[in-house]
Amino acid sequence: MNETIVRNGWAFWLALLATTVLTANLARAHCDGMDGPVVKAAEKALVEGNVNLVLIWVPAADEDAIKTAFQKTLAVRKLSPEARELADLYFFETLVRIHRAGEGAPYTGLKPAGRDLGPIIPAADKAIAEGSVDALLKLLPESGHTEAHELFEAVLAKNAFKLEDVDAGREYVAAYVSFIHAVERLHGGGECDACEHEQTGKHGNGDHGVSHGLPKGKIRVDGTTTVRDLVGRYPQTRPVFEERGIDYCCGGGQSLADAAQKHDAELPALVAALEEALQTPPKTSKPIDKDWYAVPLQELVNHIVGVHHTYMKKELPRLRTLEKKVLNAHGAKHGEMLRKAHVLFVALETDLSDHLAQEEKVVFPQIVVADTRAHEKASRRVASAASIRNPIGELEQEHDSAGQLLAKLRKATDNYTLPPDACPTFKALYDGLQGMEADLHQHIHLENNVLFPRVLELER
Repeated sequence: MNETIVRNGWAFWLALLATTVLTANLARAHCDGMDGPVVKAAEKALVEGNVNLVLIWVPAADEDAIKTAFQKTLAVRKLSPEARELADLYFFETLVRIHRAGEGAPYTGLKPAGRDLGPIIPAADKAIAEGSVDALLKLLPESGHTEAHELFEAVLAKNAFKLEDVDAGREYVAAYVSFIHAVERLHGGGECDACEHEQTGKHGNGDHGVSHGLPKGKIRVDGTTTVRDLVGRYPQTRPVFEERGIDYCCGGGQSLADAAQKHDAELPALVAALEEALQTPPKTSKPIDKDWYAVPLQELVNHIVGVHHTYMKKELPRLRTLEKKVLNAHGAKHGEMLRKAHVLFVALETDLSDHLAQEEKVVFPQIVVADTRAHEKASRRVASAASIRNPIGELEQEHDSAGQLLAKLRKATDNYTLPPDACPTFKALYDGLQGMEADLHQHIHLENNVLFPRVLELER
């Protein structure tokens, strides 16, 4: 490979990457650390030139992306000590990001070595190294000894895999991750910088699944937690926000502290209610929402278009017809209110029609292309995601506008309170408007809180 080409092609993004890594916000996750097992495997792989050492940490579908990044890193790190350092950081970040995505977990940057891991993670790693779980069990409640011991035995049983057998290596990683997550949960998390695994992944044969429904461990909820963090993965928290009038679709990015202040709610009471919701099983047998953080972006886009766009395209014309009938029939007595609602509905219908077309014809196809390129070639991630950052920002602004129109429409109709002389068509109109509002909230939630953050994650 021509050295000049390598230098010119990589200099800019290597400098940018260094800034990104060094300024990344701290977050808690064992596998994100510079001294964690994923980065340690990467360091050994680069020294030995053996990519198999890291392929076991990612799904089979992402092998090509890791292999490409590995070869480019090997080429660049030969240029100079400085280039080697930056190239290594690039590879560490790429590997950890893809590993985290395989677990269905967010990636927020590499974390520094030497963090407080608490007692349980070091004890778990030591148990594996020494082949004895006795010391670890002393840190766990007796009720969890059987589960921890069984998972520990599963790790040991899969530990002696051959380096060339990547599938066997993934089975080991799956057992290891399950073991670590379980002992964290059984221990109760603890006050440390790396004790917040929320997912239980299954990595064998490239199947990096995530847990569905209630978390097995207690998620840490405080004033810095965003509304988006909760409603996206834990649908059972939505009623808590709804009861307090806290917007979780357009306002999903706000912290709990900001949401509480804005809505005159006591933060401790809000946190307590959310923690109770997280630990309370659903009261119905209806399945909990699909984990949209874990599915391919193409599937999520198809769901939004097939369910929410299709619903809106059918419902808006129907509501327009009902709205005109009600205005004609009841305009004499309720004309002021109905005309105000009419103006708001027309504005909402116009905005939504243009919005849906923009998503389907422009932004969603770009998202699918960016996601495809991100999996095909890791080095193209920045360019792919950056090209749709502005359109996503515009869509979010349009979501805010739609949310404001919905709020005004609800206020104009006195929370859809029917007058005493309302006819069945009047009731059908109000029922339809409330149904549209509920669907649009879910629609916006999936885009603002799940789809768009996942797309922008490709930029990292």
